Amino acid sequence: MEQDKLLSMLGLCRKAGRLKLGADAVIESINKYETYLVLLTHDLSRRSEEKIVAAAAYKSVKVLKIPLMMEDIGALTGKVSGIIAVTDKGLANAVQSRVGSSRVGSPETDSSQGHKRPANEEDTI
Repeated sequence: MEQDKLLSMLGLCRKAGRLKLGADAVIESINKYETYLVLLTHDLSRRSEEKIVAAAAYKSVKVLKIPLMMEDIGALTGKVSGIIAVTDKGLANAVQSRVGSSRVGSPETDSSQGHKRPANEEDTI
């Protein structure tokens, strides 16, 4: 039942155009400060997980493990992926409430903050 609620919420995120799928797209989104939440499927490889957790921790983005498989994400989105980024703050909070507290890694962010932008973002090249 919980998985159905999570899939429903992820479907809403997809329809809103607020999901990024795959390691490269998610890391790019994290580096551009567009990501509020990263989700990792249960069957993701440890190496991929470590890579994403490191990128997210560097930019203070929360990472959660979800009780879904890559095939579940593939059925929902049409792309089999174990790495998902939510790029809307409100949707990220809603997804997080469906997932619970299966946090991965140790980024130091408050769930309401999502990510922290540098003070002089316009000046960075």
